[in-house]
Amino acid sequence: MSTQDPSSAPDSKPVLEAETDPVVPQNKTAQKPNSKARAAFASAQNFLLTLSPDRAKQLFWLVILGAAGVTGAIAFQWLTNLPPTPNCGKLFRATLSDSGQLYCADRAARKGDEASLSDALELAGSISEQNPVFEQSRQLSDRWSRSLLLVARQKVEAGDLKKGVALAQMVPKTSVVHPDAQAMIQDWQGNWKDGEAIFQKARDAIQNQDWGKATEEVRNLVQLNSDYWQNRADKIVKEISIEQEAFSKINSAQEFANSGAPEDMAQAIQLVSQIDPKRLARKRVTEKIDEWSQKLVDRAKAAQANGDYQSAIEAAQKVPPTSKVAKEASAYLQISRAETLPKDGTLWSALQAYALSTQIDPSTTVSEQNRDRQQKWEGQVQNWGQLAVAKWFAGLDRMSGYHAAIDQANLVTPNQPRRVEAQTLIAFWNKQINTFPDRQFIARAKQMAVDDTIASLQSAVEEASKVLSGQPLRETAQALIVQWSDTVEKIQDRPILDEALALAKKVT
Repeated sequence: MSTQDPSSAPDSKPVLEAETDPVVPQNKTAQKPNSKARAAFASAQNFLLTLSPDRAKQLFWLVILGAAGVTGAIAFQWLTNLPPTPNCGKLFRATLSDSGQLYCADRAARKGDEASLSDALELAGSISEQNPVFEQSRQLSDRWSRSLLLVARQKVEAGDLKKGVALAQMVPKTSVVHPDAQAMIQDWQGNWKDGEAIFQKARDAIQNQDWGKATEEVRNLVQLNSDYWQNRADKIVKEISIEQEAFSKINSAQEFANSGAPEDMAQAIQLVSQIDPKRLARKRVTEKIDEWSQKLVDRAKAAQANGDYQSAIEAAQKVPPTSKVAKEASAYLQISRAETLPKDGTLWSALQAYALSTQIDPSTTVSEQNRDRQQKWEGQVQNWGQLAVAKWFAGLDRMSGYHAAIDQANLVTPNQPRRVEAQTLIAFWNKQINTFPDRQFIARAKQMAVDDTIASLQSAVEEASKVLSGQPLRETAQALIVQWSDTVEKIQDRPILDEALALAKKVT
């Protein structure tokens, strides 16, 4: 027995499942019974009548079993002649016929995921109307489109409107469900727009502490009949009580800040800073922190202007770093700290003050207002270095060293803090230059007088006598000359005195 391949017939349906029936050949015209047949039937009837009841029963079951065997053989032959099931593996997909590809696409689409459904619809859309399997691809496309709309709805209900609309737009225009898909897209987008507007109104009402309005908007959100907006409404209901507690903290903090004392405003800032940043009340928290911080900066500014640097420090350091006026507060803090350093004129104090002033953000108004202070401390550091070099040159006690020292000291300009000190040193070093030759005479004379002999002392007197009258060191030189001359006389008179003492002892 042979069967024709359904896919080879031009008007046959593609085989997605084994649905073919065995072909039983029949004659177009029935044969009329003849006399021989009637004779055979009569003989069989007579034969059955001659059998005993038990034998007749056995013969009946043999006939039944024989018929079943013949039917099974025919069914087996029918099954062996069915076309093979297509191989849907990726390696073999390209080699399949259109009917085979539809079969594999349908199997994949039954999983219900968006990738398989979109691939199946793309395959169905590529089959032309002239293709024998076009009608069946259209039917399958409608079924897959319904499944894809179900997935799209799930995406929208999960809050992914963009993805849901994108999936719904994949429904082919030729599909019977295309109008439904477009209507659903329009409904989703309108519902989403309304939901977002209502949701924002609810948030605004919470931020304005209008709890009645917020509750009303929650009811409007529920009336959208959307699982997504129902979930959002549930969350808002839960958050209203939390937001009420947060705003209650803000109101309590405001009572502290109303006193105007820096300590109370700092406590208010600390209290509202504990509110969860995710809360809608956080916007009001930020506004309040900036408001109270500005008041602290104003107090620091006023205290610094009055010379009360310690109060300025206490107010400025209470401003949190997250405030928008944090840079201004830091500037007042650094300037005030620099002003409280010891005014001992040492390099260390000047360096500390200058370092603090350089930490001020130049973009702040405080930096411009206190630029003179910074220049003062910078000048002190420069002056100290200039005078330190000048003193080192002067310490060489040479004419060239004194001149170099004076040049360095002259770098301290009249508007610099250490100008007076520099001028004092310059005057002293000029005096040292003017007296340099006489000091050399006196220094050599002192060196000569060290031996304390008549000859050395006389040489010292002679050297000191080179300091002429009218010179600044003339009196110093004359005093040394007198001292050394007296010493010479004592040394010269010592033998006579010793002899006199000896004679006096003999007399006694």
